This record gives sequence, structure tokens and C-alpha cells, in this order.
Amino acid sequence: MDGRGRSLVLLCLSFLLIPACSTTDTLEQGKQLRYGELLESSNGRFRLGFFRFNKAPDKSFLGIWYNDNSSNYEVDGVQEPVWIANRNNPIFNSSGILSVNHNGCLQILSGEREFIALYQTRTPIQAHATLRNDGNFVLQQLNSDGSVKGDLWQSFDHPTDTLLPGMKLGFNLKTGLSWTLTSKRSDDSPASGSFTLGMDPNDTKQLVILRRDDVYWRSGQWQHSSSNFPHLTFEQDFGYRFSFTQNENETYFNFTTNPSPFTFPKIKVGSEDAIALEFIGDPSTPGLPIVIVSCNYYAYSSSFTMESNSSGCIKLKLPKCRDTTLDYGDSIISEYGSMSSPGYRFSDSENLTIEDCKVKCLQNCSCFAFAAANVDGSGCEIWVSRAFFKITKSERVIFILPSKGNKWWLWLTIVVGGMMIVPTVFSICYIIWKKCTSNGDENISQRTLIRELEGNDAPSISFGKPKGHKKDRNELHVFSFESIVSSTNYFSSANKLGEGGFGPVYKGILLDGREVAIKRLSGSSGQGMAEFKNEALLIAKLQHMNLVRLLGFCIQGEEKILIYEYMPNKSLDSFLFGKLSLT
Repeated sequence: MDGRGRSLVLLCLSFLLIPACSTTDTLEQGKQLRYGELLESSNGRFRLGFFRFNKAPDKSFLGIWYNDNSSNYEVDGVQEPVWIANRNNPIFNSSGILSVNHNGCLQILSGEREFIALYQTRTPIQAHATLRNDGNFVLQQLNSDGSVKGDLWQSFDHPTDTLLPGMKLGFNLKTGLSWTLTSKRSDDSPASGSFTLGMDPNDTKQLVILRRDDVYWRSGQWQHSSSNFPHLTFEQDFGYRFSFTQNENETYFNFTTNPSPFTFPKIKVGSEDAIALEFIGDPSTPGLPIVIVSCNYYAYSSSFTMESNSSGCIKLKLPKCRDTTLDYGDSIISEYGSMSSPGYRFSDSENLTIEDCKVKCLQNCSCFAFAAANVDGSGCEIWVSRAFFKITKSERVIFILPSKGNKWWLWLTIVVGGMMIVPTVFSICYIIWKKCTSNGDENISQRTLIRELEGNDAPSISFGKPKGHKKDRNELHVFSFESIVSSTNYFSSANKLGEGGFGPVYKGILLDGREVAIKRLSGSSGQGMAEFKNEALLIAKLQHMNLVRLLGFCIQGEEKILIYEYMPNKSLDSFLFGKLSLT
């Protein structure tokens, strides 16, 4: 080979060696780390960089993950993060930049020149940031000769949902810092979720899980002899050991483990209540989580009592309307599909987890199904009115509460759909036809009622705004079913005023603060659209100081509702609770 050929080969080899040579564990002052670039600990076990979740490709996060190929869980081509710097403040697209600026501040910049400060200082200092071999990302102050003067900030002080060996759960008594783990909102959203694992602040030497602000689980007091907790046990000895430290500056728990078989050990708080260990790096069970705490059964099961409690779980208090013989934990059915009509979505939906949604559904006596409202698994939508579950190719999961007979058609749809393909097709076709016809009937009925009210010198109809030029005291409004549900607190028994021959009446409060009486026509009352129309026509025409005034109505599917002004001392009861002959 001539000299020119040897030079070409050496040039190609030098390009191949560039990635390996350029990998570093330190971000020097004035340098930047962009999307696609990485820091790697000197032992090769950890990496730091920007990544995106699969269902949120327009948002990027700065995180740390194990550099391991044996796990089968990946996000954006990297392993599941063990730490996320900006979990609640994503950077849009791939514009994120990590830097240690000339003042020594550690910050994440975006393309719009906005920044997230991880550490700030008013006095300019020399500093750099290093990814250590234990997975701790540390900002260090430097002396004038480049030697390390001390640590200024570390990622271990700001954990997300994962505990690594060496990390702490407890309190820094000097700075007031609290070390806790908080679950993700969902598997596709790293924002803070429902569950928080930390040390009991009451100095009981135990760990607790909070669901929002309520105690969900207790570990029991730490036992020095076993270096573990009574309610944090393992079926076999995995080598996990907890130690307890207490002095004038801090009090905390941390854990260690045997170097084998846990090549990459971690403890994680899941978005649906579990504390899990993971066999990362074990060839026999790559990436398999070993659940060591789960209160899904104990917190919702009717057979579980605090007297028989050996799990540390705290039972959820359900309203009296719920059937105490049913298991609202593991017996909840989850199926891919959709509902035949929209449910009620909560206004703070983006901050809610599926666990929050489950609790909201259970505490509402009318709720029988719930689901995440958003694509990333966050938010909450519940169903409290008559609706059908439909098996579809949708990626959305609908959760259906267990029932005794009153939702037989719901179970039938699911069972038949799961057992036979042909009946499934017929069922889906029938449901679609039913949906189309019911929607058509609903629209026709509502339009007909509006026309007839207008044609009989009734007040004008309004969908938010008056139809006429003048705002009349007698105008009728068409209310949405969602607004009715919200105003009555989901037809709560506490809002119930009474019940007549045609159905129950509830007290409601509209968004503008007005108190109203809401008459919900019962399906078994025998009152059809004609009777409903006649009642609306009669009451709309009658105006007297001693007679209740009709404010509007609602028609949605089989729901037929009249909304009256609330007059506790007038003739409200004669119209709402009596079986009037309206012909």
C-alpha cells in the first residue's frame, strides 16, 4: 500500500475514533451541551443528555440514565431516566442547551432565550459540572489553579421518582431541604404525579407514601437487626439494605445492595402506586420490575380491614353509596375502546393522574367509568350518565368499575367482544347505528321543542346569548349536560331536594352563582318527549309571583332535564314533586 492509501485509512480511522475520544464526564465553564450530545461518567455506567418521550415528541427533557443495553424499556432511544432536571418545565422541540455560564451558573437554555436555573450565584466564580460514577451530577467550584474547592449543587438533592444507591430519603435539618421521590404523572409524562415517598416527619423511623396529602402506606419502623422495614419485604434476599443516619445536620435513610445480580440497581415509585425494584443488567430478567409494595388491592378491597393489615396500606374511605361487597381495586376492568357519548372532564385535567381520576370516580356515586383525558395519560374524564362502552381500535384505555347487575349490558359488550369476532362486529355495528339514530333523534327533538316554544309565544331560546335584542327576564336557555352535572356536584345525594313521580330534583349552583332547582326525568317515570314538551310549554307560559319560573332545559341522549329558579318558600314543590296532568 502506498503512502497515500495509508494516509486515507488513517484518516478514516481517526473519524471512527472521534465519538469515543470526545466522550467526557465534565461540562467545562463556557461550554454547552446540546440535544444529541452526552456526558458519560468515567466508569461508563451513567449518561446525561436531552431526550424526548414517545408521545410528546415536541418536548425535551434533561435527564440521567443507566448506560445499559439489557433493559427493554427505552425512551427516545435511551434507557428509562433515573433523574430529570426539568420534569415540570419541558423544553420545546430540540432547542435545549445545558451550560455553565461565565458567572458559574448552571442553567438550561431554550431557543427563545428563556432559561431554567439549576444553580445561580451573584458573585462570578470558576466552576464546572461533572457526572460522577454513582450517577450524581455535581456543580463544583474551582480554585484559581483548577483544583476543586467544593460542591455547590448536586442532582442527588433533587430526586424525581427513582432512588439510586447513595441517594437519601429524609431531611437536611440545616438547610430545610427535604429528600423525597414523586411519581410521574404517567408513563408518557414525567411531570409530578400523585404519589410521594419519603421519611415520616414525625420521627418514627419509617417511610411513608402520600397520595397527594393523605397517607397511603407506612413501612413500619426501621429494624436495625435486618436493616429493613416490616412492610418492605422481599420474597428472596435481593441484597437491598437500608441504613438510618441521624445527626445535628440531617436525618435520612439510604440503601445499598450487593454488586451481583443487580448490575444497575434502583428503587422507583410508580405512577399507579407501586414501589418497585428492578433487575437491570440481570440476563435472566432484563429490565423486569419486582413490585415490593402495591396497595391497589388493600386500599380499595371491601374484605380488607385495618385490623388485618399486614401490608402497611391505608384503606380509602368510600362514600356510603358504594357497594361494600365489591372490590374496587384489582376488579376494575380496563379495556381499549371508547364510550358512546362524551363524559365530564375536570377543569384542572392536565394536572390529574389516572389514580386521581380513579378516586374522583369512586367518590361520585353516579360514576361507573373513567379514563385519562389526554394523549400522554394525564387528565380525567368520568362517565356518570347512560353510555355504552365500545370496543374499538383506539389506543385509549377505559376503566370500568365492578357492578352487580345494573350495568349488565356493559359487561355483555365486553365479554362478547372478547370471545367472538363475528358477534363483536355485529355489536359494534349496532352500537354505531344506535349512536347515529339517538343523535339524530336527540337533535330533532331539541330543534322541535325549540320551534314549538317559539311558535307558542314562549320566551326566546338562547345558547349562551339572548336571541332577541333585549335581555328578557323570561328567556329560556338550553343548558349543556356537563354544566348540569357540575352544578349539582354530579347529582350528589347532598344536593337532592326530593323526588316525585317523574324523577329526582336537585339543588344546583350555576357558574354565575344563581341557585336553581334541577328536575331530572327518570327513565322509569313513563314521561316521554311529549310529556316533557308539554311541561316545558306550560311552565314557560305561566308567570306569577307565587309560581316557580322555568329558566331552561337540557336534552342529551336519554337525559331530559328542566331547570327552574330555586324558590324554597313558594310553590316549587307542586310543580316538581307532583304528578301533574300536562296535556
